[in-house]
Amino acid sequence: MNVSECDTKRIPLCFERHARVTTIIELEPTASELKYAMAITHDHCVGPVDKEFMFGGVGLGAGLAALERAIDQPVILVSAHFLSFARPLQVLNLDVCIHKAGRYINQCTVDGTVDSETLFRLTASVGARPDEVSGQWQNMPLVPPPEDCPVGQHWRRGSASIHNQLDVRVARGNYGRDRAGKSDPEARLHLWVRPKSGEFVTAPFLAIVADLIPGGVGNALGMNAGGNSLDITLRLTNAPPTEWILVEVCIQAISSGLVHGIANLYNENGDLLGMASQSLILRIHPPTDRVQSNI
Repeated sequence: MNVSECDTKRIPLCFERHARVTTIIELEPTASELKYAMAITHDHCVGPVDKEFMFGGVGLGAGLAALERAIDQPVILVSAHFLSFARPLQVLNLDVCIHKAGRYINQCTVDGTVDSETLFRLTASVGARPDEVSGQWQNMPLVPPPEDCPVGQHWRRGSASIHNQLDVRVARGNYGRDRAGKSDPEARLHLWVRPKSGEFVTAPFLAIVADLIPGGVGNALGMNAGGNSLDITLRLTNAPPTEWILVEVCIQAISSGLVHGIANLYNENGDLLGMASQSLILRIHPPTDRVQSNI
């Protein structure tokens, strides 16, 4: 089904309900009700100097924010497959399409493009069912509270990057420069994360922190390593967010140059906010990258 065939009449559209979108992701409306744009800045990017590219979680979060702006219902599942990448100072265009509007659940896509080149296609399920049955069987690990955890310094330090927008505390595992030579046999990394701006945590922000799975690669290997995202999927519950989000990263397997991992996201009360999964191209970085990078 192409965009011209999208069913846009059977569900309500709303552009004011989700006013508290994280300022990391600020969308601009266009002449079309289902199209948005976002100027990509250095604060949206990662990578070494002069080779920066948009963080995959920013693309996922921007697509999720576009869905929230266009549809007056919560996002249940969102999945992105990355085909290319964007650079700072480019404009990301987001085109929302409602393919199937059901009684309670709607199936949608969002195409992310720059200069007519497709960077990613996001598929999503949006809606909610009036069912009171609930439960949680995935429990938050026992970790110290954020105020008792050391500040996490990303191995690429500097003033302009997505990592500089995040306040990170390391509850378990080795993060940043501390991971070299310290492989974790359980391949688990626990990070408390919140926006440095102190603003309200939103679903688009959860999409950004879900893309911290690459940070667990170096912890697992005990090396200065990470990865480039091939895809990322995020499933969201209706649990309320809190000031701090606990990100439980588990690297499941590395094989043939590819990394597969998951992350569970919890609020401070132990409620499960979301579950993420991801596959990456393994990248092992030379020590000189620490000096050359701006993040």
